[in-house]
Amino acid sequence: MADSAAGGRQVDGFHGISIEYMRSPKFLQADGGYKRVVWMPKEVKERVKDFIPKELVDKIATEEDAKTIDELKAFLKEHNHPVVERWKAMEEEAKKAVEEAAPEEVSEMIPVATAPTLPITAGGVKIILKNARIFAKKVIIQSMKREKKG
Repeated sequence: MADSAAGGRQVDGFHGISIEYMRSPKFLQADGGYKRVVWMPKEVKERVKDFIPKELVDKIATEEDAKTIDELKAFLKEHNHPVVERWKAMEEEAKKAVEEAAPEEVSEMIPVATAPTLPITAGGVKIILKNARIFAKKVIIQSMKREKKG
């Protein structure tokens, strides 16, 4: 787990903070405080144990409780951590979004290519498409430059 946030790179979901801030009553106040903390090193947990709400102390995992993300999820569910309720709410929102999303009508695409002759002019390229439907994976338009005769 600790390796997931190490190496000096930023990783979504991991938050590096000071011990003093963890002792503050304003610790992650806007995000729900210790209700949002799911894992911390055992040594850190012991140092701030008196500042963690009593009902959450045993619900926060350490490296001894969970070594992988799957083990962490199982630990949180087993100990009924408050973050599990957020997962349920997110799952319900996702189900609602899927139910509300109307299936898009898929029309059969028949590739049709009709093109009158395009005169190549010295000034560039002119392409006019009227009432056209084009389905292309990639379109590349390049100007052609004349080679100088030496």
